[in-house]
Amino acid sequence: MVTFVIMLMYYAFTALYVKFRLSPVDCLQDLIGENAATEFARSREHIRVLVDVLTRVHDIAERLVSAANVYANDMNQLSKELR
Repeated sequence: MVTFVIMLMYYAFTALYVKFRLSPVDCLQDLIGENAATEFARSREHIRVLVDVLTRVHDIAERLVSAANVYANDMNQLSKELR
């Protein structure tokens, strides 16, 4: 799928170059826009926040598993004592 998109972009840029005699860099600058750096910075910030949240969720899940293991061991010990 990625290869198809890259090929499609290549053919689109080639067609623009042949039609308007533009360099590929000029075509990319028109497509990217003026506020691309701001959008990339915002995206990086969103990704950082997402990674922080997922790290917290991972830590909470690990603590829940640890507590469940302790509870299971306690129940196992109780069942052995009641035999």
